[in-house]
Amino acid sequence: MQKRLSIVPHVVAKLSADENTMLDRLAADLSREEPGLSGAQWFAPLAGSGMGEGPWAILSDHRDIALAVEDYAALCEYRLAMLARDGDRVILSTPPHKEFESYRRSILGLGALVSLQVGTSAGSLRGSLAARCLDDASILDHLSQLASRAGELTILPYLASGHTWLLARQIAQQAGTHVNVAAPHPQLARRVNDKVWFSRIVERLLGPRALPRALGVGSATAMAARVREIARRSSRVVIKVPDSAGSTGNFVFPSTRFRAASLKEIRDLLIAKLREAGWNARYPLIVQVWEEDISSSPSVQIWVPDRFNGPPVVEGIFEQIVEGEKGTFAGARGGNLPIETHDRLVHESSLIAGLFQRLGYYGRMSLDCILQKRRVHGPAVHWVECNGRWGAVSIPMTLVNRLTSDWNKHPFVVAQRTSLKLPPRSFSRVLELLSDLLFREGGDPSGLVLLGPGAFELGLGYQLVAIASHEDGTKRLVETAIARLSSDQGEV
Repeated sequence: MQKRLSIVPHVVAKLSADENTMLDRLAADLSREEPGLSGAQWFAPLAGSGMGEGPWAILSDHRDIALAVEDYAALCEYRLAMLARDGDRVILSTPPHKEFESYRRSILGLGALVSLQVGTSAGSLRGSLAARCLDDASILDHLSQLASRAGELTILPYLASGHTWLLARQIAQQAGTHVNVAAPHPQLARRVNDKVWFSRIVERLLGPRALPRALGVGSATAMAARVREIARRSSRVVIKVPDSAGSTGNFVFPSTRFRAASLKEIRDLLIAKLREAGWNARYPLIVQVWEEDISSSPSVQIWVPDRFNGPPVVEGIFEQIVEGEKGTFAGARGGNLPIETHDRLVHESSLIAGLFQRLGYYGRMSLDCILQKRRVHGPAVHWVECNGRWGAVSIPMTLVNRLTSDWNKHPFVVAQRTSLKLPPRSFSRVLELLSDLLFREGGDPSGLVLLGPGAFELGLGYQLVAIASHEDGTKRLVETAIARLSSDQGEV
């Protein structure tokens, strides 16, 4: 049985002695400025960052991200479980989906899951899975007994939160054994996922030219004034909620809406739009020009081990496929960057990840940037966010590593749409429609992998991975699958 995650290092950047000294110094400065940054003392010795050889409990939960929508969070609860081994536990807010679990086990050969549904009366129904587990005595007992029998347990979360770590500590207390969390401590996790904090760190590490032109604002009045200033010299302006994910926290406006408006009118309009999306009235917010001269949106996928087990490793650089005025994530493919740009992204991302590792970071991380067109000296590189968590690229990449041994030898494309209007179909019907296109254990290392059942069954879209021997093959797989899913052939 596979015992660990399928991490395949492709690049380990070689930092100079001076760079390592700089990282040590900056990490020490940040630790002094914020003494509780690692948070290790709150949970040791019962729980700590790492992964053991024993069973996993998987929490593929988006609910701790600002502006997260409950319906979308429920759609994603099986995604991280695609990395589970035989007998691992997955925590769900809805009843287990037996057809999908059978597909995962029988067609992909990923082993049998043990699905645990949190009780419907446990805590708030909109609370995180970890918080609801803490209120569910039956799940606590199940996981504690599992940890006690195995001598350890690893909690594998999509995103580490305070509730995740409280759950680890509670299980450890009941089981009388150590519990690992395959993620950083919650205070550091909050910081790295905060775009304002991340920007400050990147500026200290790489300088102001490594960032897009942006400003954190601490009040509604400051936000309105900044928006009006930007509107006078650019065509579009964006407000970003710094602890949201992807495009969910982006609010893009044409500048013409503000040029003739008063500050009060601008403020009232912006506050109304933010509150409509579920904003909790917390500042700072980010206000900036919506960049329109972008040539590429690379995402660098990194695994950060414990510092005593080596430096961070870059597993791949992917080109994100984005759509619409908000830049909504629609998929990803392997990046095809000029070698100079590739090497620069590897080097700069390794500096960022190396700093976070020194602060105690452990686990999955992706660093997103934009490349702005320039006529001289190549594109400008602007780092926009750290995803200190699993994501829509890292999960498929790690799964493809597991299915094929190395994604770099078997190119793949991620295709994701979850806000379409397609014919709703049972998952078994989807399997019939796509049967000849599916990746199958023991067959050729190519085909489609389905990442969850919910989007298909609700007619909202799809979450697919297409694996082939070359990029044209992945493109044909996706196009064929979408054509079939978009047809009016619903249930039979």
